[in-house]
Amino acid sequence: MKMIKVRFLHDDPCSCTTTFKEVDAEKYYNRTDDGGWYTVYPSNGYWECCDPVKGDISFEALDSCGNILFTENVDELGVFVPMKRKIKEIAAEIAEKAGLVSYEHWKNWLLKEKDAHGYDGYIDNWLYAESQNVPALEMNEVNGHPIEDFSYLGIDFTIRAESLGHKICGKKWIDVRIYEKKYGTCAEICGFVL
Repeated sequence: MKMIKVRFLHDDPCSCTTTFKEVDAEKYYNRTDDGGWYTVYPSNGYWECCDPVKGDISFEALDSCGNILFTENVDELGVFVPMKRKIKEIAAEIAEKAGLVSYEHWKNWLLKEKDAHGYDGYIDNWLYAESQNVPALEMNEVNGHPIEDFSYLGIDFTIRAESLGHKICGKKWIDVRIYEKKYGTCAEICGFVL
């Protein structure tokens, strides 16, 4: 059996692929979310699947320190979990364990106040943005704190809880999200404490 050692390069949820680079060569492979390994020939920034990888081949994914993240045989798929799905699974576990309410529940809870305060503008402005020069959201950085850090495919994430309040109606809540540490971008909403 041939073993190909690869490192995570990037994740593309839109095309449902995860791209890996071979450790000792300028060769690239996509692992599709629905199952399958493909060779990739990067061209003009595109990382499209080309030829399916066939035969008795295993991929050993390593992190930046050379630690094995997972090993998957082309003929026996199922070990690899795509980044977006893994992050969603972690968010669901956090929500269940902490008894958090969903985004839809939070949204409906906060929207109940808009009519009572005479707001008839765009709903997202009531929920998030500045409306009529009145900031809708007030983040209290002092109360924001990391709950836990974790890594997946060599990418570092942090789970944060932040105390928020609505300046117009006065409601307050705690927002729990998973952020990618390097860029500070939100990877997934875990839920809310109302």
